[in-house]
Amino acid sequence: MTCITETELKFLRLLERTKRLTKENLSANVWKVTAATKSLNKIHGALRDIDETNDMLPHYYQEILQLQSLAEAEKKSSAEESLKVIEKIPRVFLDVSEGKEEFESAAGLRIIQKSIYRSDLRKQLLSSNKKANSEDEAFIKNERLEEDLANDLLSMTKSLKTVMSAAGEVIKDDNQRLTKMQKQIEDNKAALETESSRLEHHAYKCGFDCMRLFLVVFLFWSFISMVVIMKVFPKRVSY
Repeated sequence: MTCITETELKFLRLLERTKRLTKENLSANVWKVTAATKSLNKIHGALRDIDETNDMLPHYYQEILQLQSLAEAEKKSSAEESLKVIEKIPRVFLDVSEGKEEFESAAGLRIIQKSIYRSDLRKQLLSSNKKANSEDEAFIKNERLEEDLANDLLSMTKSLKTVMSAAGEVIKDDNQRLTKMQKQIEDNKAALETESSRLEHHAYKCGFDCMRLFLVVFLFWSFISMVVIMKVFPKRVSY
């Protein structure tokens, strides 16, 4: 029977504690498992330096690799990526010392984590389906709202078109009335200018007639005055 050294016993105890942490709750203990695998690698190197002929060294190394893979899978952001890492872990390993015998290594941990990730993946798929259905319902609802809005806009456009058409007719009538009024104003202006010219001519004629009458009256009174003066003051006869 091979004697187990103190270093190997320390390695086995740490390996057992790490497996227990992994089995209990890998998600909560992932950083502890990662740190433990680093320590296991160091102790494994020390064991190799002490006795390279130890037949269990390859098995120990394979155990460490599996624990590292489990920790790496737990750190992935999605269950699908975690499953890909788990699938890369071999289910059985060949015993390097004999080359024929096979043994399962941490298979229970691998199966447990694989079932957990598959369950998470199913939940994600169900959640994505629900989300897709919800998005489809929201899309249909938005389409209905957009259709109702388009119908309202079409109705408002028709109403606005009717109002604009009526307003156009009113504006057209008003323009015709304004045109007629403008024409009447121009006609009245022309008539006013004509009457103004006639009035101006008549005023000029009246003024000229008054002046002529005044001259006639003035000449008449001048003649009368001269006659009166001649009668009142007769010319003296010289002797």
